[in-house]
Amino acid sequence: IAPQLSEDKQSVELRFQVPNPELRIKGGMLGEVQIPRSQGTYEAVMAPRSALLLEDGKAYVYRVNGQVAEKTSVKLGASLNGLVEVKGLGADDQIVLEGLGDLSQEREFIRIRPNSQGSSS
Repeated sequence: IAPQLSEDKQSVELRFQVPNPELRIKGGMLGEVQIPRSQGTYEAVMAPRSALLLEDGKAYVYRVNGQVAEKTSVKLGASLNGLVEVKGLGADDQIVLEGLGDLSQEREFIRIRPNSQGSSS
């Protein structure tokens, strides 16, 4: 889904896949689509794009484990406003947000911001 509405057409670009076994839908055709609204909420672990490391078509983040940053493989999902859904992390996992180029697998680092409980670990 495009992040903004087209002012001239009052529309939004949306791409999706539709089964078309009989090839009745052709390029350039217009149509109307109804998208049902979700009845519930969708919960996901989101991370800023800047926290992602992409190598050889795979995505990684550096997960914090004590004073060590562990390179962790993740799967990416939906994205919104610079955030990306990250599958493979728990809601309580902490990740490195900046300076990924300075880290290597399981390298020790120093936290520069205290955690939410106010400790200086």
